[in-house]
Amino acid sequence: MTSAVPRAFHCEHTRAKSRVYALVERSGQPATLHAVLTCTDPAVAQHAAYLLSSVLENGLGTAARAESERIAATRPPPPSAVRWPMS
Repeated sequence: MTSAVPRAFHCEHTRAKSRVYALVERSGQPATLHAVLTCTDPAVAQHAAYLLSSVLENGLGTAARAESERIAATRPPPPSAVRWPMS
């Protein structure tokens, strides 16, 4: 099994929802998009994509962790088996 590596994060907005996608690469395979966040507030989605891109480039520091917790607090409770941000 090859490792999946996120390379970038992008947003898609419709009237009903906004989604954040991860552009994921696997060795020897074409890059694919994977949804990582769906919400109703486009600003939250944009901010989440920016934060994820920042973490990808700079790592998860104290400020990024605090900001991810702030974003998570704006979301409705996740289904019982899923937690965001993932630890």
